[in-house]
Amino acid sequence: MMKTILELQTRFTYIVNHLLGLGKTFEDDELNIKILNYLKRTWKLKITTIKESKDLPSMSMEALFKKLLACEHELIQHSHAEDTKKKKKRIPLKVSSSKDHKERSSDDEDAENLNLMVNKFGKFIKRSKEKNFSKPSKKVEHNKNSFTCFKCKKQGHIKLDCTIYLRKQLVEKKGKKDRKPKKAYIA
Repeated sequence: MMKTILELQTRFTYIVNHLLGLGKTFEDDELNIKILNYLKRTWKLKITTIKESKDLPSMSMEALFKKLLACEHELIQHSHAEDTKKKKKRIPLKVSSSKDHKERSSDDEDAENLNLMVNKFGKFIKRSKEKNFSKPSKKVEHNKNSFTCFKCKKQGHIKLDCTIYLRKQLVEKKGKKDRKPKKAYIA
């Protein structure tokens, strides 16, 4: 596909002139329809209006290309206008490549980091005011009698403080020390 109408015109004229040199004859209507059929879908509305016009059979190839060039110029202007509108509406996001990162100074990075931290801290303060984090929460106090030991099933202490559990631990440690095999020295 051709990128511009001017490239299409150049190529199409070249091909038609060579075919005319070989003795092939074309009518203006036939050439115009071939040109219109070659265009992309973005030209669909313009193609339809030109095909439905009464002067298509009598229109020369040069006149058709003039209309298409004018339409292409309008399309380019509209696309540039839309691009500028989109750029104004966009939220700028910074993406830095490794080259950009090397070129930036550490002062700029520190300033950006500070600004980001201040913004996030401000948002945090707003949220904390909304959720009333400043009010102290009610603490549930536990009596010492509310704890139950899982080893001896008595209240007032936990398993790690239980005398029965501690005694068994000491006995097991002594038993493990006695079971260690003695190393034999071979002379």
